[in-house]
Formats: sequence, structure tokens, C-alpha cells
Amino acid sequence: MVKVICRIKPPIRNNTLITQDNELLFIKTERGIDKKKYVTKYYKLDKFYNEKTSNIEIYNNEVKPLLINSFYLFLYGHTGSGKTYTLFGNDYVNGIFHNIFNEINYKAEIEAIELRSTGSYNLLNNKIVTLLENDNKIKLYNSEKIKINNKHEFNSFVNKIKSKRKTGISKYNNQSSRTHLIINIYNDGKKFVIVDLAGNERAPEMVKGINYDETTYINSTLLALKECFRNSSIKNNKYIPYRRSKLTR
Repeated sequence: MVKVICRIKPPIRNNTLITQDNELLFIKTERGIDKKKYVTKYYKLDKFYNEKTSNIEIYNNEVKPLLINSFYLFLYGHTGSGKTYTLFGNDYVNGIFHNIFNEINYKAEIEAIELRSTGSYNLLNNKIVTLLENDNKIKLYNSEKIKINNKHEFNSFVNKIKSKRKTGISKYNNQSSRTHLIINIYNDGKKFVIVDLAGNERAPEMVKGINYDETTYINSTLLALKECFRNSSIKNNKYIPYRRSKLTR
């Protein structure tokens, strides 16, 4: 089962309204031939959270109930929309990642894989991670698991991720993630997969000097991911085009 949850970033204008838990009204101003006109759009998802919702509320409502089984969690949105804040928080607020480890008493094995336009890498030692397929199963080589035993080791791991992950400057964000980050958490026979996707960015909006190959790579992998979700939603469809990118593999 796939659930799609939207968290609203504090809007610049007062133009969003959650009319029901799963419906949002968006008001957009467009310039007509002789005057401005207002266009309204409704969006319907599984759940909307407004800009006043805290990280801990989202964790308690959406993530904590999943810990009884293995699960995948994708964080997706335009660059600067708050994905990394939701996942890692800041110096004052814990993110989903911290709250998960607090729940499991900071005991787990972890892999951290960064997908760049140049390939897949073990984020902790920068070695190339090779993806090989056997009997329709993907196996990772050079992906290293590290063991977390306490909060101190967990904090050290998070600091390494933040210092080593590649970022760049976009039109909207001075520290925009230019790579996809995949964190595999192994705990008590379960596997929690967290995917912090690179910021979705239109090529014309990238500031001068940014590598446009990165933008093309990011957008093409996000398209491949979208096609996998789209095909999986079709009843009795057995074809999932996951071989289109390393992200979906």
C-alpha cells in the first residue's frame, strides 16, 4: 500500500487552505489580457498537514505506526521545500530519523548510499557501490553496514552524512541536496528504507555555474520513480519499469 502525505511549507502568500484532512484548495493569480484573474485548484491526497504541524506530530501520526513492519519512506519535493528538515530537523528540533532511532533505543545497523549523476557511492567511505541483479533481486557490493549501539554513535553517523553529502546552490536554496540519499536501517529482523530525494529543480531556475548534468540526472531519475509508482497502481499490472535508473533499481 502506498500513502501520499503532503506537508505544507509556510506559504509566502495566504493562498492555501486545507478544506478536509485529505483535500487542499490552492488559489493562484494569473495575468489575463486586461486584468489579473484568480484560478483555484483542488488537490486530493491521503493527508495534508499545515505549516504549523511539528516534526514530532508527523512522526507520531505517520511513521511510528509503521515500525512494526519493514517499510519504505520517500521524501519528495521542490528544492527548499523542507524535505531534509523533516528528516533530520535542525539544532533545536529532531527530525523523523532521530525519532525513529529514539524509538528503537539507538540500536541498529545502517547503510548510507548516495546516488550522484556520476554513480552510486557508499557515503561513509566514498567507495563506488555496484548494483548487480540475480534472479530479479538487486544486490549491492561495496555497501558497508555500520552498527549503532548508542546515541553518541548515532549522532556521529548523522554528522558524517551531513558533512559528506553533496549540496549545491539553487535559485531558492543555498544548501540544496544535489543527490539522492538512501538510508537502510536494519533492526530486529526488519528493514526501514528512507529515501531523501534530491530537490526537484527546473533547469532554467538553476543559478549560473551549477552543473546542468546534475539537474538532468535528478529529473530523469524522479521521472523513472514516478513511472514505477504509476505502473504499480494499475490493477493486475506485473510490469514495473524499475531498470530505468539506479534509484528505482
